[in-house]
Amino acid sequence: MTADRRATIDEVAAKRVELRELSSQHRFGSVRVAADGMIIVHTDDPGYRDLARFAGEASRLVGAYVQVITDDVAAGSVPADPL
Repeated sequence: MTADRRATIDEVAAKRVELRELSSQHRFGSVRVAADGMIIVHTDDPGYRDLARFAGEASRLVGAYVQVITDDVAAGSVPADPL
């Protein structure tokens, strides 16, 4: 990844517009951000190639590791706000 520490909610929020655009380019739906800065996305595509690519691009944009998960895992059900 891009950095040795995880991005905070403030760092993710500061790049909200760019991250929304990036998630749209990857065709992710229902993009949300949790209180700890984790981004939760919905995708109908199988596999994690697009997710990993998005996470890398998001991390470079923010300047710290951005944790990105899909909403089909247990952690994806945490309270989160729209990105």
